[in-house]
Amino acid sequence: MIDQENFKVLNPTTPTPSGLVDALGEGKGSRIFCLLPLVVNLEEPPVVPEFLGDLTTRGWSPVRVNTYITRWMGAECAKGLLSGGIDALVFTSSAEIEGHMTSLNSLGEESSKWRDEKHRTFLVAAHGPVTAHGASPRRSSTILWIIPFP
Repeated sequence: MIDQENFKVLNPTTPTPSGLVDALGEGKGSRIFCLLPLVVNLEEPPVVPEFLGDLTTRGWSPVRVNTYITRWMGAECAKGLLSGGIDALVFTSSAEIEGHMTSLNSLGEESSKWRDEKHRTFLVAAHGPVTAHGASPRRSSTILWIIPFP
C-alpha cells in the first residue's frame, strides 16, 4: 500500500501532457522519470518530444524511460476495416492513426475511400485533444470526424 503522506496525486486542469507539466510546476533541476513509448516503424508523435521539452523549460531534468513499444503491425491490421460492417473507429493516439493510414496505403487504399460495402461514411473518433490534434491534418471529406475536446 502506498503511503499517502509521501505522495501527491495531481489532477491537471487540462487533460494533456502540457497540462500535466503545468500541474507539476517548477522543477528546480529535479530529475523526473518519464515512462514513455518506444515508437518503432512509425513517426513518433510530436507530443512526446514536446512533453520532454516542456518539462525542461519548466526546470525539470527529464529522464526518458522507454517502457513499452508502439509499432506498426503491418498492412494486415487494416483488413478488418476494409472488410465492411464497421460503423465507427476510435483512435486513442496519433500513432494509431498513422499506423492505420500506413496500412491502408500499403493495401493500395486511399483514406478518402474509407467506406464499407454499403458505402456508408465511417464515424471516426479521437480520444482527447492531443489525439484529435494528431488526426486533424489527416481528415478526409468522406469521413465523419468526431473530435472531442474537453
